[in-house]
Amino acid sequence: VKAVNSIGASAYSNVIQVDIITGINSFVNQTGIDVYPNPIIDYLTVKSSIPVRKIVFYDAVSRMVKHETLNQGREVSINVEELSNGIYIMHLYLGTHRIAVRKIIKNS
Repeated sequence: VKAVNSIGASAYSNVIQVDIITGINSFVNQTGIDVYPNPIIDYLTVKSSIPVRKIVFYDAVSRMVKHETLNQGREVSINVEELSNGIYIMHLYLGTHRIAVRKIIKNS
């Protein structure tokens, strides 16, 4: 990107690529994690090529609203009936390392 000031001096900035995903029914990224259905009603399924050990849900104001420690491994079903309708950010962990973040929509 080229920026020009009022006296005609210019400079170039670094260019980055931003990918925007508009459909959120199911999304598999480079880590091999599939989260569905989305939007959810009562149960959310997470399939992963690596074992997910912890899942944490945050609401729109970044409050932790649900925390699941998992032992099942590569495919889990999570009951989310107690969550209110809305948008949540779900963090997936392998041990203490966050491996993915997903936006989840809850509808009843």
